[in-house]
Amino acid sequence: MNRPTVFPWAFPALLALAAGAALLIAQLPRETPRLLAGGAFALDGPTVRLLGVLAGAVLAAALLGLASWAREAHAYAVLLAALAALAWTAAAASLDLAAAAVFWAAGWILAAAAVGRLGGPEQIEAAVKLHGLGAAGTLILILGATLAAGLAGSSHLLEAGQLLGSLRDSPVLARTAARVLLVGGALAAAWVPFHFWAPDGLSAAPRPVALILAVAAPLAAALALARLLFAFEPAFAALQINWRGALFAFAALTALVGGSVALAQRDAARLTAYFTTVQCAELIPALGAAPGDAHLFAGAAAVHLAALAPVWLALGAWSDAGGGPTDFARLAGWGRARPVPALLWVSALGLAAGFPGGARFVLRPELAQATAPSLAWPLLLALSALAQWAVVMRLARVLFLDAPAAKAAPAAPAALPAAPRSWPAWALVALALGLEVWLALSGRLMPAGAAVQQILFPGG
Repeated sequence: MNRPTVFPWAFPALLALAAGAALLIAQLPRETPRLLAGGAFALDGPTVRLLGVLAGAVLAAALLGLASWAREAHAYAVLLAALAALAWTAAAASLDLAAAAVFWAAGWILAAAAVGRLGGPEQIEAAVKLHGLGAAGTLILILGATLAAGLAGSSHLLEAGQLLGSLRDSPVLARTAARVLLVGGALAAAWVPFHFWAPDGLSAAPRPVALILAVAAPLAAALALARLLFAFEPAFAALQINWRGALFAFAALTALVGGSVALAQRDAARLTAYFTTVQCAELIPALGAAPGDAHLFAGAAAVHLAALAPVWLALGAWSDAGGGPTDFARLAGWGRARPVPALLWVSALGLAAGFPGGARFVLRPELAQATAPSLAWPLLLALSALAQWAVVMRLARVLFLDAPAAKAAPAAPAALPAAPRSWPAWALVALALGLEVWLALSGRLMPAGAAVQQILFPGG
């Protein structure tokens, strides 16, 4: 089958646009790690960090499209995904509940258009599901905003949070408003049991689009929930809502259920999508710190990108650039035929899961320290790590140990080098892995990284 013609300027133009946006965002002030408490939009340090992380995701997606010789439709899909990420960032920065709901709706529409841009049956089905679930999430947010505005007389986040706690005559409605807003954020963040948009949407989307959506939606939702917890903390205390317990329940379900379902998958793309869902669970402890202090969230956001970008880059290099299969029946044994790409792929997944030297390996001690003296969160982080390591072993077994199924033809030959066309994409994966290790061990992502470096390289 002939490969589609490469559009000569689409991805280079997109790459230049993303690089320019990253340089512009780097000039914005981001010193304060605290959430701002005034105005209609909060362009504070956490928002600027989120913008920088999303610019990095779009940059990586554009590089993957360029290295994979993707066609023009992929570039437009990446542009739509980038606009969805921008809309979600605006929603996370908005302090008006009604405006935030509008921006969330716009982001879901753009994300569904990005997923279905190529027009295949699987992509169209995933786009319809994504749009439907996004619409449901938007309606949930609108319901929560309506309840909050009706009870408090204001849709401004901080004003509503202060006034809801004083409603002694309508505690049930006030609790309902707070819980509805929390559920709406959980759907956008892909937390179990509201994660259903992620497996179908991410696995069916073009790999550059999936990379952007996997980073943008959970991080924007996490920042929006951080603002909600900051604004509603007095109301939660007055209404006796155990929001930290709710966060722990979401984290436990997402890590354990998502990890278990990932192990049952028979396709590498869906396995990666569920693996991404499990990774989203480790954003939740960052929200359990002191409300208003987003220092831990800023670090977790950078780690989320550094860990997931190589994973989706590797999947794109394997399937898009290299033309390799993703269903396990035909994927079995291909690691023996293409050992270097397969090792890079497994390494990307392993570092994302928290193997020593990766970004998530230096994040987990910070999360455990932030949730001390409770032992429940460190135990949950350990179980999440085990679930992710099991997913890595599952992929490694398929690639290197399993034999091709009898009906899976043609089987992988004994020694098949990676297609030369895929070499730029695999070089990009290797570069992303090296960058992740350097950022992790240099302490630029988390202070624990510098301590790990001293242990591994004493006196260095």
